[in-house]
Amino acid sequence: MNQSVLPGIEKINFSNYEMILLGGDLTYYTSINRTSMDYCDSLFNLGNPNTLWTMGNHDLANRSLVEEYTGRPSFYSYTISNITFLV
Repeated sequence: MNQSVLPGIEKINFSNYEMILLGGDLTYYTSINRTSMDYCDSLFNLGNPNTLWTMGNHDLANRSLVEEYTGRPSFYSYTISNITFLV
Protein backbone atom coordinates (compact mmCIF):
# COMPACT_ATOMS: atom_id res chain seq x y z
CA MET A 1 0.00 0.00 0.00
CA ASN A 2 1.61 3.26 -1.17
CA GLN A 3 1.20 5.97 1.45
CA SER A 4 3.22 8.65 -0.31
CA VAL A 5 2.80 11.16 -3.10
CA LEU A 6 4.93 11.19 -6.24
CA PRO A 7 8.55 12.10 -5.45
CA GLY A 8 8.39 15.26 -7.58
CA ILE A 9 5.50 16.57 -5.51
CA GLU A 10 7.46 16.13 -2.29
CA LYS A 11 10.10 18.53 -3.67
CA ILE A 12 7.68 21.42 -4.28
CA ASN A 13 7.85 24.30 -1.81
CA PHE A 14 4.13 24.96 -1.44
CA SER A 15 4.76 27.96 0.83
CA ASN A 16 5.51 29.90 -2.36
CA TYR A 17 1.84 29.72 -3.35
CA GLU A 18 -1.10 31.77 -2.10
CA MET A 19 -3.45 28.79 -2.43
CA ILE A 20 -3.15 25.05 -2.78
CA LEU A 21 -5.99 23.27 -4.57
CA LEU A 22 -5.80 19.53 -4.00
CA GLY A 23 -7.77 16.98 -5.96
CA GLY A 24 -8.71 13.63 -4.50
CA ASP A 25 -6.63 10.57 -3.69
CA LEU A 26 -3.51 12.14 -2.21
CA THR A 27 -2.24 8.67 -1.26
CA TYR A 28 -3.70 5.21 -1.60
CA TYR A 29 -5.54 5.44 1.75
CA THR A 30 -4.80 8.97 2.96
CA SER A 31 -6.79 8.93 6.20
CA ILE A 32 -6.07 5.32 7.16
CA ASN A 33 -4.02 6.51 10.17
CA ARG A 34 -2.34 9.51 11.76
CA THR A 35 1.03 8.67 10.20
CA SER A 36 -0.39 9.10 6.72
CA MET A 37 -2.27 12.26 7.70
CA ASP A 38 0.84 13.71 9.38
CA TYR A 39 2.79 13.05 6.19
CA CYS A 40 0.19 14.82 4.00
CA ASP A 41 -0.15 17.65 6.50
CA SER A 42 3.62 18.20 6.46
CA LEU A 43 3.48 18.62 2.67
CA PHE A 44 0.26 20.57 2.19
CA ASN A 45 -0.55 22.25 5.55
CA LEU A 46 -4.05 20.78 5.53
CA GLY A 47 -5.39 23.11 8.22
CA ASN A 48 -4.46 26.26 6.30
CA PRO A 49 -7.66 27.99 5.14
CA ASN A 50 -6.04 28.46 1.71
CA THR A 51 -5.44 24.73 1.27
CA LEU A 52 -8.61 23.44 -0.39
CA TRP A 53 -8.83 19.66 -0.57
CA THR A 54 -11.55 18.00 -2.58
CA MET A 55 -11.35 14.45 -1.28
CA GLY A 56 -11.51 11.31 -3.35
CA ASN A 57 -12.63 7.84 -2.40
CA HIS A 58 -9.09 6.86 -1.32
CA ASP A 59 -8.92 9.79 1.09
CA LEU A 60 -11.98 8.93 3.16
CA ALA A 61 -11.03 5.85 5.18
CA ASN A 62 -11.58 7.99 8.29
CA ARG A 63 -13.64 11.13 7.56
CA SER A 64 -13.45 12.36 11.17
CA LEU A 65 -9.64 12.24 11.02
CA VAL A 66 -9.71 14.33 7.83
CA GLU A 67 -12.01 16.85 9.49
CA GLU A 68 -9.72 16.97 12.53
CA TYR A 69 -6.65 17.79 10.43
CA THR A 70 -8.36 20.30 8.15
CA GLY A 71 -10.55 21.88 10.81
CA ARG A 72 -13.41 21.85 8.30
CA PRO A 73 -16.28 19.60 7.32
CA SER A 74 -15.92 17.33 4.29
CA PHE A 75 -18.03 19.66 2.14
CA TYR A 76 -17.92 23.46 2.43
CA SER A 77 -17.65 26.75 0.56
CA TYR A 78 -14.74 29.15 0.86
CA THR A 79 -14.56 32.74 -0.38
CA ILE A 80 -11.39 34.73 -0.98
CA SER A 81 -10.98 37.88 -3.07
CA ASN A 82 -14.64 37.72 -4.14
CA ILE A 83 -14.17 34.19 -5.53
CA THR A 84 -16.18 31.38 -3.95
CA PHE A 85 -14.93 27.81 -4.07
CA LEU A 86 -17.22 24.85 -3.45
CA VAL A 87 -15.20 22.04 -1.98
